[in-house]
Amino acid sequence: LRVGIIHGAYCVGCCAGLMVVLLALGMMNVVWMALVAAAVLAEKLLPGGERLAPASAVVLVASGAWIGLT
Repeated sequence: LRVGIIHGAYCVGCCAGLMVVLLALGMMNVVWMALVAAAVLAEKLLPGGERLAPASAVVLVASGAWIGLT
């Protein structure tokens, strides 16, 4: 039980931001939610996916800043 609680807390802690983003996108548009899920899937399954994560982070931060400025 203790190990399950520790692993559960770790999972919630490391994925909390993604869960919030998917919740917000899912309420607004299923297509955007599917695109984010596909990006996460690509990072997890493609060879060299760990190199894809920083690039996608830069794209997401830049697009967020651009949307925030408009």
